[in-house]
Amino acid sequence: MKNKTTRFLTISLISVSILCVFVFTSLAARMNGRGAKTIQEIGEIYMAGMGKQVDTHFKTIIELRLSQVGALVDSVPPASSEVDTSALVSLTYNARARGFDYLAFYTNDGLFDMIYGSQVTLTDPEAFHKSLSNGASKVAVGTDIQGN
Repeated sequence: MKNKTTRFLTISLISVSILCVFVFTSLAARMNGRGAKTIQEIGEIYMAGMGKQVDTHFKTIIELRLSQVGALVDSVPPASSEVDTSALVSLTYNARARGFDYLAFYTNDGLFDMIYGSQVTLTDPEAFHKSLSNGASKVAVGTDIQGN
């Protein structure tokens, strides 16, 4: 009888051990899968929020710079179609005070008459000229002589 009891306890212990290993392995696998899915969802939510914040920040910066350009234009009263030296000095001073690296008059033929900074070339001059011809405020990408 003692032999039967020992064998029963041994088989029960082995069965319970196998059952525990199976349960904990399957539980660990499910939790790992859910954890990875949760991390991916959190990452997507975070990146969407960051994208909105970067977009809002960029729009705010562009609006700020455009308002500074408007203030720069308003700082020099229009006298005539010819711009005198004092107006150019005033424009240069105001551009430097507002942190601009370049300042130029944009001519009807699509060229820049540089007032302050090195010569600038637009990346997409046709689109810039077209939008300005339509009366829109425009921000464009360009490079100077050094490639900045």
